[in-house]
Amino acid sequence: MSQTKPAIDNLRDHLGPRARSYAVGSEAGWAKSAARLAERIGGTVLDTEGLEVEGLDAEGLDAEIPGDDSANLDACIWCAGPGEALPPRTLGLLRQQLTATGRLLVLRPLTAEPTGSTSGPMMLRASIQDLVVGLSAAGFVRLDQLALEPIDSLPHAEGWALVVARVAPLTVRGYRPGDEVAISHLFTQSFHAQRPDSAWRWKFLEHPWGQRVISLAWDGDMLRGQYAATPMRLVRAEGGEDRALQLCDIMTSPAVRSIGRGPTAVLSRMLRHLYATRGEQRIGFVIGFNTATSRAFALRFTDGHELEPVAFWQKDVAPSAQRQTSPGKRYRIEVIDRFGGRFDRFFDRVAPAYDYLQRRDAVYLSWRFAQPGVDYLPLAAYRFGRLVGWSIFRRQEDELVWGDALVDPRHPDAARSLLAAAEASAHGTGVARVTGWFAARPAWWREMLAELDFEPRPEPNDLSLIYGLHSEPAAGDLLAHWYYTKADSDLF
Repeated sequence: MSQTKPAIDNLRDHLGPRARSYAVGSEAGWAKSAARLAERIGGTVLDTEGLEVEGLDAEGLDAEIPGDDSANLDACIWCAGPGEALPPRTLGLLRQQLTATGRLLVLRPLTAEPTGSTSGPMMLRASIQDLVVGLSAAGFVRLDQLALEPIDSLPHAEGWALVVARVAPLTVRGYRPGDEVAISHLFTQSFHAQRPDSAWRWKFLEHPWGQRVISLAWDGDMLRGQYAATPMRLVRAEGGEDRALQLCDIMTSPAVRSIGRGPTAVLSRMLRHLYATRGEQRIGFVIGFNTATSRAFALRFTDGHELEPVAFWQKDVAPSAQRQTSPGKRYRIEVIDRFGGRFDRFFDRVAPAYDYLQRRDAVYLSWRFAQPGVDYLPLAAYRFGRLVGWSIFRRQEDELVWGDALVDPRHPDAARSLLAAAEASAHGTGVARVTGWFAARPAWWREMLAELDFEPRPEPNDLSLIYGLHSEPAAGDLLAHWYYTKADSDLF
């Protein structure tokens, strides 16, 4: 690791001109090491007896931040042993005792990721994930993180992870059973729409590939913000599978949108907490379909990268042409009543032709298109009794949305028959256009869309595909081959 300054100088820079520092460590030997470190930096070392505060609950998380009369610590240096957790009660005590501008510096030995990676950024991330989660839940905001060279005052480490934090007005923690009541209220306030409880349970509790990741910002018992994500499984043409998260249901109360700026804003704090939480699930990267506002935020403050504007296709439907629409006789088109084993076999057969795509097996399809309150039209195409393609449609006002499709590349005309059947159905009667999200890959699929009279258009909401947190080094290259549809998002 290259370091422009010695580790001690880095610590002094983060402490600034503060007069007092406080050293703490709960493992044998670490408290003395922290004390020696604090003395080298030039602070006054206080003992743990000086932090006893009456009136805190067992967790020490719900106490009010005291005024200047009782908050008298300028800084705290905490040397944590490998894997040592941050006790919530101690964090609660420190939160009371640190001044509004005070700093909490947490040091921990660098550790490799579970994958064995020893690259600097990944080792740093692996070393601090649980620290970020604990600090967020205790009402601290992370200001900085960096890797330091070995420090001669501290034993047993080839390098150190440093997290710098200060007291913040909100706490950020993960979902707990019962939070959905407050989440529903904030959802209605933010999006001006009611969502049935069954739809929330379907989305976050019943997903077949694992439960939700939800980060929540609280002001006491008032929910002020949420950043959520659902799991994805992406299959490579050459074999293998990547796990990812798709961001969704991002919302904040107007009351907290002016708190913090950039990295210390409530949205940043929730996303950082979500990123740290996701580390437990071996997630390679995170994606989102973002509006212009959230896109600018992601690119500037969250290490996000823009892959491309969402690929939006539209076909205008003339009334006279609609009356002439016919599925033809080459393929038998049927409404899908259940997704069984033949859909698993079909996916395994055709997935390599799509390079990189979300796993669309029977388990996933059965969950995805059982969304409460949504009237889908699921159609399958057969040739001599063999499944050669399927598509999912939905009517929205005067628009027929082609939400998902998987077609055998040896039978591209099956897509034409599926579309014609949808246009001739009750879902398609009287529509003015057919729209869909379809990545411009693979090439044969793009050519087929053009043959069906679809044209690429700007996405009406100016959405773009953003990805970040790519501990998978080739995330950008992989996603450049991703075949996605609107059903890969939560907007269909």
